[in-house]
Amino acid sequence: MIFLSHISKDKDDQIIKRKELIVHIKGLLDRAKKSVQKTNFLQWLDLNLFIEIIIKLHDLGKYSSYFQEYLKSGIPNPHNFHHHSLIGAITAKNIFQEENIEKAVVSYFIIKHHHSNLQDIKKSFYEPGDGISRSINNQLGEQYND
Repeated sequence: MIFLSHISKDKDDQIIKRKELIVHIKGLLDRAKKSVQKTNFLQWLDLNLFIEIIIKLHDLGKYSSYFQEYLKSGIPNPHNFHHHSLIGAITAKNIFQEENIEKAVVSYFIIKHHHSNLQDIKKSFYEPGDGISRSINNQLGEQYND
């Protein structure tokens, strides 16, 4: 199966352009590596790996049949299973949690909100009615509470 990251449709709702998910991820990785090389962040030796993991996981949920069907049909899943950010955010948080709690928080926040507002990291863990975010906040511990 070919997994898509993006499509474009014409006025008759016919798909006229497709972007494969693997091409999307590789393109982002290339651009991110070039950007990091232009900064003074190289003293953080594992920054490249941190960025690579975030980029690889940010669209992890797009590999689900729910997202692929939504992308092609435009019809959202009634249970929002087509939302793709949360699964990658949780996966990244789990990868970094033992190593560095700040990396866990930052990676979760960036991935979960990569299509929205990246301004307030604390709001990411205090969304009303979002049991998953509350659970993650509990796992992260008291240091991120008011």
